[in-house]
Order: sequence, then C-alpha cells, then structure tokens
Amino acid sequence: MQLHSSTTHVTDTHVVRAIENNLAIIRFDEHRRVAYVNEIFAKTMGYEVKELMGRPHRDLCLPEFANSPQYDLFWRKLMQGLSYHDKIERRAADGHSVWLEATYMPIFDDAHQNVIGVSKIAADITSRQQDVLHTWRIIFKRRLNTYLPSPKSGNKTENTYSKTSN
Repeated sequence: MQLHSSTTHVTDTHVVRAIENNLAIIRFDEHRRVAYVNEIFAKTMGYEVKELMGRPHRDLCLPEFANSPQYDLFWRKLMQGLSYHDKIERRAADGHSVWLEATYMPIFDDAHQNVIGVSKIAADITSRQQDVLHTWRIIFKRRLNTYLPSPKSGNKTENTYSKTSN
C-alpha cells in the first residue's frame, strides 16, 4: 500500500470549523451576557439559538451557584484573564441538570491588555455523570447496609452506649 501526499493543508479555518461542528460553544461579553452560541450548545441546553442571545450567564446556572460568592469570584478570575476548566452542572431550559466538561477562556483585545469576553467550549457529559452518580449511590448504599442492622433482623449494633455507674 502506498501513501500519497495531499496537497490540501489544514488551516486555522478548517480547525475552527471542526471545533464548531463537534463541540458546544458559547461566548459571553464583558457583561456576562450571551454574545454568540452555536447550535450544539443551544440544543444541549434545550434552547433555540435566538433564545440564548443576550441572556445572562446566571440564567444557565443552578441558583445555588449563581447566588453564591463563588459565582462572583468565578467571573472576577475570568475577567482577570484566568481560564477555567472543570466538570460543571448547569440548568437547561426545562430546569433539569446538564453536566458539561467545560473550558472557559478569556478573550483579550488586540493589545492583549483587556478581557473583552469569555468563550466556553464544552462537551455534554450528562449521561456519563448520571452513571457515575448512580454507581456511587449503589456503593454508598452497600457500605451503609454493611454498618447498619437490617430493620427486620432486630439486631443491635455492637457499639452500643450505656450509662456507667460509679
């Protein structure tokens, strides 16, 4: 078998198109509002693209996070130019949880002096995360059952406390 060389070279445009066609992408302006979103991200979150445009980032977060000091710290660090990568839980249009493996990247102006927005590239890992949580629940339940007596057995735990007499 002979390999032949291709005259087509991979360009930045090809790479960007591949990313755009395979990953969920959303971009926020300096006011934390959606400035761009691709179809994959919108669909993952249960929205149409036009429904997300201009929407505050906070609307996509669980209230416990959006109303916490950690939320403001998260954005403060992004606007200072620090990127963020983690597994995150977000709220879909219908209110259910969506788990994303996400990277938030600050976007700098041409002089590389000021952050003018933040892009997020993500992959939907909801199914995988639900499997992990289900497995942990099973393990926890088994361990808990190992240490607690069965209500039907009437057995007491070996470590009981009693009042000592003097």
